[in-house]
Amino acid sequence: MKALLFGGLLALSAALPAAAVDWVLVAGDSVKEHYIDNDSIRTDGQNFLYNTKVIDFQRQEINITKQGMNCNNALSYGFTMTRFTMNGRLINSVTFNEPNFVKIREGSAPSIIYQSLCL
Repeated sequence: MKALLFGGLLALSAALPAAAVDWVLVAGDSVKEHYIDNDSIRTDGQNFLYNTKVIDFQRQEINITKQGMNCNNALSYGFTMTRFTMNGRLINSVTFNEPNFVKIREGSAPSIIYQSLCL
């Protein structure tokens, strides 16, 4: 019974926004703060996978996204997005069937991540 309870708590804690231990602020203002989880960064040289967190103060929610970046083409793409209330309650979770490729715009949070990872 203890193992079952511990396993359930462990699974629950992995889903909460604070589960990552190395969130680093990338960009922010009074509306949103953008973070990257340094512990989640994986690469094959030109492609990176990582987790981001956006705290949206207007919507009062936290978005955790598993993303990728292609350094050769300056493209960012998402795999999953999970939304939480500010107190950590799950709103919804979406897994994209196909990655949504987006050209990185100058001055955006992804452009700051791009400069850090790719240049």
